[in-house]
Amino acid sequence: DELKKPAATDHVKWSKANKHVLVEFSDLQCPACKGFHEIIRDKIEKDPKNKNVMDNITFIYKDYPLPSLHKNAINAVYAAEAAGKQGKFYEMADLMFDSQTDWAEKNDPKPYFLELAKKLKLDTKKWEADMNSKEVKDKIEADQALGDKVGVQATPTFFLDGKKVDVNTFDEFVVLLQDTAKQ
Repeated sequence: DELKKPAATDHVKWSKANKHVLVEFSDLQCPACKGFHEIIRDKIEKDPKNKNVMDNITFIYKDYPLPSLHKNAINAVYAAEAAGKQGKFYEMADLMFDSQTDWAEKNDPKPYFLELAKKLKLDTKKWEADMNSKEVKDKIEADQALGDKVGVQATPTFFLDGKKVDVNTFDEFVVLLQDTAKQ
């Protein structure tokens, strides 16, 4: 039941109770992931009406880069995970999703990511070392292996309380979270 509680290496936000657990498998260069990221941030996290969702659901982000579709997905996830080593994973992911069109097609996105790291006031020497660390690579591989095991075939893929989320619209997704939070 790896989808029902956070692992030690997971990036977790919202509720600490693990009463309901929402797991997202995501690729930082995926346009659909960017869309869901914006919905989660703007319609859930910034909307006081949905405080109940964040109080009752634990959110876990899992890395599922698709380099065959997105040439900079691997470098992006290394950069975000390295930021996570300094407690700024979600902040880096926010900046990356917000600027996705700026770096997605670059031949070498690393200088761009370094500027984001500076913006977050990260220790850039540590960040650069962490980007290439075995620990970061192992975490990403573990997330991908879990995604493969549970049948992830595209991003974003969400699981709520261990069951794959099947919605057709952003609004259905928000309503599902609101309904779950009331249980």
